[in-house]
Amino acid sequence: VYKNEIDMEWGDGAAGVNRNTGGGLGGDQINLETKNVYLEFMVPDTPVKATLGLQGITLHKGWFISDDIGAARFDMNFDPVSVTAYWAGAGGLEANDNSSSDDNWQIVASGAYKAENMDARLTFGYERLPNDLTSGDNPDDNDLFLVMGEFNMSFDMVSFYVLAGKNFGEADGSGGDSATNRDYSGYAVDVGVNFALDMATIRARAFMASGDDEGDFDDDFQVMSGATMSWAEIISDGYSYDRNANLAQIGGQNKPSNMYAINVGADFKPTDTTTIKLDVYYVGMVEDRTVAGEEEDEIGIEVDARLTQKIYDSLSLTVIGAYLFAEDG
Repeated sequence: VYKNEIDMEWGDGAAGVNRNTGGGLGGDQINLETKNVYLEFMVPDTPVKATLGLQGITLHKGWFISDDIGAARFDMNFDPVSVTAYWAGAGGLEANDNSSSDDNWQIVASGAYKAENMDARLTFGYERLPNDLTSGDNPDDNDLFLVMGEFNMSFDMVSFYVLAGKNFGEADGSGGDSATNRDYSGYAVDVGVNFALDMATIRARAFMASGDDEGDFDDDFQVMSGATMSWAEIISDGYSYDRNANLAQIGGQNKPSNMYAINVGADFKPTDTTTIKLDVYYVGMVEDRTVAGEEEDEIGIEVDARLTQKIYDSLSLTVIGAYLFAEDG
């Protein structure tokens, strides 16, 4: 299997080989990315399907992982139970080390049970994290464990889910890196419910990712490399899904830590070809942070609206509006 992506926006310049260049006066700098290239096959005389190479993997609605990653993955189906296990190289360099061969990798085992109107999954993951790049005195170990469980159930008009994750592990160092020592002890909880009515679907959701009030980040929730839990349009990266690394902070992007959000929303379908999606999020910090000399714990309220109009069977137009009423956090 081979999959590529052309990163180009109309009107962008073509001054360098970067994302979204080559759409202006010249086309020489268009960035053609290899997103997936893998081999998939059944292991003879076994129930094991192997997928080897750069592939997309998603677990637990993106809280655990949702990314393209170089991995050796094995899936086994023992209906109604299925098992997934994989080893992945996640990249990353240690300080004073130009080889990433053993610096950042993860091994994961996940089991799922699926019945007529419910499913459940439990996943165990270990990641050998890269050492701190800011110091030549490398931590001796940097080991992150993440255990995550999920339960989904649906009825005629109501569906709901509960998801929870817990960190274990530690980073140990000496000298300059002793300041980065930590015990990984964070946790996250995500719950949601949907009500399917005649003209609309109403939903509510709340999630929380732990924070630390001591300043050593031990209790901050830590995710595996490749986690991508996309939600609001502005505070996360919503529909655009651009994975902007500059947003990877409190309340930012798709790796929540030291934050919580409460969401209510609805999807309306006034015609067979028109869908309207409305959402409101209240977002805050679990633990206060000092911002401009003041203790703050409010991030703000975000209001999102999305209109999707089907034009032909294979063509639709989406228009998005979003506004963040930002607080001092």
